[in-house]
Amino acid sequence: MIATEIAEEAHDTYIQKTIEHLPADPAMRDFAALFLSSLSLRTLEIYSFIELSEFVSDRYLFFKAAVKKNGAFRIY
Repeated sequence: MIATEIAEEAHDTYIQKTIEHLPADPAMRDFAALFLSSLSLRTLEIYSFIELSEFVSDRYLFFKAAVKKNGAFRIY
């Protein structure tokens, strides 16, 4: 295995372990997978799985509420 494959595997594993701490809501878990995949492994490793799952859950609820308001929202 080359270094990039190892890093990708570690990244995917970190995302999966974070998702395991989320509620069993398929939409939230899909959102989390997309959201977390945009972050580097270095960034993910700064936080615990629980901290990341709480953050992603908050972002998902914000996104869900914004979509209900005709999609008028800003991402900062």
